[in-house]
Amino acid sequence: MLRFIAQLLNIKYEPCKSCKILKEQLKIERQNNKDLLDQIILITKPELRQVLAEEDRKPVTSRRFVPWSEKQRQLEIRDKNQISAEIRRQNPQIIDEIDKLENELGVEDASEKSGTV
Repeated sequence: MLRFIAQLLNIKYEPCKSCKILKEQLKIERQNNKDLLDQIILITKPELRQVLAEEDRKPVTSRRFVPWSEKQRQLEIRDKNQISAEIRRQNPQIIDEIDKLENELGVEDASEKSGTV
């Protein structure tokens, strides 16, 4: 109101020092309130989940039941292959001797039965 009267009378109006301080404090408080509201919104805002494209999605397949005898055979084959690979690295001549002994004893080689080496 004082500013309006000063403008009508063509008087230069200068606000007091305390008014300037109050305006600055009000500006600071408004900024604090804005920051607090932004934090609250950020906390309550639900997270957006990334949706996979249709070609990236794969249907869930059920595992087929494997009998213990089949699983045991697979494990034995895997173990034999690991051991033979280790022996080949250490001494390749031992494998030939093992094959000869298996042939003499008539032991059926599990790796030949499954088609793997």
